[in-house]
Amino acid sequence: MFYESNKTKSMMFALLIQYLFIVACSDDPASEPLPNPTHLLTGEISKEWKIVKLGNATVSPCMEDNIFIYFSNGKVEYEIGSVTSVEGSCSDENSLVGEWRFSNNGDSLITTWLHVQGDPSSTINESGSSYIEFLSADSLVIEDRQLSGSALRSILVPN
Repeated sequence: MFYESNKTKSMMFALLIQYLFIVACSDDPASEPLPNPTHLLTGEISKEWKIVKLGNATVSPCMEDNIFIYFSNGKVEYEIGSVTSVEGSCSDENSLVGEWRFSNNGDSLITTWLHVQGDPSSTINESGSSYIEFLSADSLVIEDRQLSGSALRSILVPN
């Protein structure tokens, strides 16, 4: 009888240790789920991003107020803002509407521009793929391959 009592106590002690170990490890940051890339890019419904650096240069005055709006439903809008002419050097004339998605392995952001905003009959259907160097709630760093083979790196932050 004494043996069974000690055996029961040992099993209870082992179960208590396992329980404490599980509870103690549940607050481990490594056990928290990774952030959802879609949520980082779009927020709950939509999220506005502005370019703060384009290649090695700062953003021109024409682009300072331009924003990309990524929607959780796969839509994207490019708003040109109110600055559309600075000494005649602005080339962003139209706000655009399109669709976005991640590539199959999630390392690229694919955007297809469909038409000019407010004019669905103005078909564009131009696609581009940007390599995602970094994506967080506060920063998006992408790299676009140019036709010349060089890469253009852009840094975007929430607007």
